[in-house]
Amino acid sequence: MKDAKAVSTLGAGEPVAAEEVSVPSLNVADAIATDLHTESRIGSGQESANTRKSSKIRSAQVEQHSSCSTGKIRSVSPALLQARSAKRECSAPVGKRMQSLYPTERPKQKFLRVHPSREYRQMGVLTYSDPDTNELYYVAPELEVPESYGMPIKVTDMYAAQAHDGTFFIWCVNRSESTWYRSALKAIEMCTHKWFKVVSRRGPNIYDLYPSEKEIPEPDWSNLPAFGDMLESAFDGKRIESLEHPVVRKARGYPDEE
Repeated sequence: MKDAKAVSTLGAGEPVAAEEVSVPSLNVADAIATDLHTESRIGSGQESANTRKSSKIRSAQVEQHSSCSTGKIRSVSPALLQARSAKRECSAPVGKRMQSLYPTERPKQKFLRVHPSREYRQMGVLTYSDPDTNELYYVAPELEVPESYGMPIKVTDMYAAQAHDGTFFIWCVNRSESTWYRSALKAIEMCTHKWFKVVSRRGPNIYDLYPSEKEIPEPDWSNLPAFGDMLESAFDGKRIESLEHPVVRKARGYPDEE
């Protein structure tokens, strides 16, 4: 087997000189110029290829965007998407949730808790429930409403409560001698300490209480305003302080005001 050396040995004979190859002479300056020219052509070719590639990508993006923006239904531009994303990143952090309105209602098959403090309950509030809308109205205690108007005014006890979905409301209980009232007071007492689903059951006229099978976090009462503010929010626009109130006029038989 031949060895890749300049001098090889064949058998046991004398050394044989390798065949000389003539290489044209090239000075150093010419070699450097040749190398620079070659690199320039390669770099130019790569730059041209990158330029063509970028141009094709931009053309495809424009074509894709324009193909989606037909008629009155238009696609959002990539620039606008980028601006919206930047705006979200710079937006202010969201604080704790605050409820804008505190409705008055009775239990509706929800798991409930009642605020344990007496500062978050008010006893003996005069109310009237509109039979057409079921809206509850506050009635000023100094207002004398004649019985001939047919407006049953109730004495109502009110409690701050929270449903398991986090909604705060005011639980209203009309005073009476009925089992409804006694059952409601018992339900309120139990819901002060533990979550219960409160379900009304007609016939015996009582509330049934069902404990939660899964653990529900304890209510956070820290964001509640003063109970007086909650009541003003609940009865905003629903205060009967005059016999000329639209609800009273309707009960008296007057036509609705335009």
